[in-house]
Amino acid sequence: MTLDLNQQNYNEENENKEILGTLISLNSNSSHLLIQKDETTIGRTSGVDFHFKDPRISGLHCKIIRNKNTNEFVILDSSTNGTYVNEERIGKGNTMLITSGDELVIATEYRGNKTLDPIKFIFQNHCFVETKQNQIISEIDESEIGKLFEINEILGKGTFGIVYLATHIETEKQVALKVIHKKKLAQFGENQDFKKEIEYLTSLNHPYLIEVYEVYETEQYIIICLEVIIGGNLAELLEQNERIDEDSAKMIFYQILTAVNYLHLQGIVHKDLKPENILIKDQTNPLHTKITDFGLSRMLHSQTMLRTLCGTPVYLAPEVMSTGLFGYESAVDMWSLGIILYQLLSGTLPIHINTDLITIFDQINNFSIHFDKSWIGISEEAKDLVVGLLEMDPKKRFTAKDALNHIWIANTEFEDPIVENNPFQNQQTLDLNDNDFNPLTSQRTINQDYNNKKGGYW
Repeated sequence: MTLDLNQQNYNEENENKEILGTLISLNSNSSHLLIQKDETTIGRTSGVDFHFKDPRISGLHCKIIRNKNTNEFVILDSSTNGTYVNEERIGKGNTMLITSGDELVIATEYRGNKTLDPIKFIFQNHCFVETKQNQIISEIDESEIGKLFEINEILGKGTFGIVYLATHIETEKQVALKVIHKKKLAQFGENQDFKKEIEYLTSLNHPYLIEVYEVYETEQYIIICLEVIIGGNLAELLEQNERIDEDSAKMIFYQILTAVNYLHLQGIVHKDLKPENILIKDQTNPLHTKITDFGLSRMLHSQTMLRTLCGTPVYLAPEVMSTGLFGYESAVDMWSLGIILYQLLSGTLPIHINTDLITIFDQINNFSIHFDKSWIGISEEAKDLVVGLLEMDPKKRFTAKDALNHIWIANTEFEDPIVENNPFQNQQTLDLNDNDFNPLTSQRTINQDYNNKKGGYW
């Protein structure tokens, strides 16, 4: 496969143009493509925006078109051999709506008797598309769920839906309702019984994980009732503080690490660990953090996880960036923890982010760790743990157990908080049956100090 890099996206005249979308390459030997025009052409003939020399591609293969009024994108197929969206052939002369996370194939793996690498991309729409919020609220209100909750306001928006702040009418407790569109989820999922998959999360019980209270279902949506977190998220904390002292960083990291270890023992890999997904329940000293969004990976194909994550690539492991696969499972979480720990200790990232996506991906694929002047005063033990977590080879990378046993963590005594009671059901603490893991206290209290403070649920 050959791509002519002297295309419009790399000309000086386009350097400062707005990026409307990105085609994230799933081929290790090709570049990611930046969409900066309302109509972008792909093909083999001269004059197209993205010029390929591969004979499987037609002269004018396809055109990606943005609707300026709605900021939605469609793809017009003009090819002979076919253009595919999520394995569905569009058909010459036809158009198909494409949304963030869709897989686009412009050349299949077969040509005659030869088997070749397909040319694949993941599409990302960088333009805001308004969700039909009134439709969601109306369906909830008309269902049995509307008798249980009163929706107050929006807390956040994500790939699959919206998170609302709501009040449980009977108890007057505030909760978060995460509303997921089933059709959107089905587009990426490998198991159609999504409600059953999510209900499993209600059995999880850990002081550093968001509590999943209950799961509901309507005709179009799955609705997850979650604990409300009042203190913002770790990303906001890092923005507010130029530097966190090493002892505080250790306490925060210990909390995140024990929660990730717990998830891994349950066979759950988070795959999207980042400061925005680490919420702060209490900003008193010591901080109490909780991980959120840890159920998505159970419902999606391994490769399609990448489709939902490539908007925030900084915390993704290099093996994910180079192959588009999560083949080493829990190792990808440990890399993310390494980036987070690096950021906690130094106040900086090991990757330059004030650049384009292509450069960020290249930095991850060719990663090497450096301890600059921002690391002055940080212990050698802390640096050693960072190095073990940011090992390029996933087979050699520290596991959660390795990190918990590391001298920087193991030689410190930590005080764990009380695990809260689920106000909607009587849950039992899980018996981990693992002698190497010390289960946290099962004593619980009911927390009634919910308020309207927004958290980072996406």
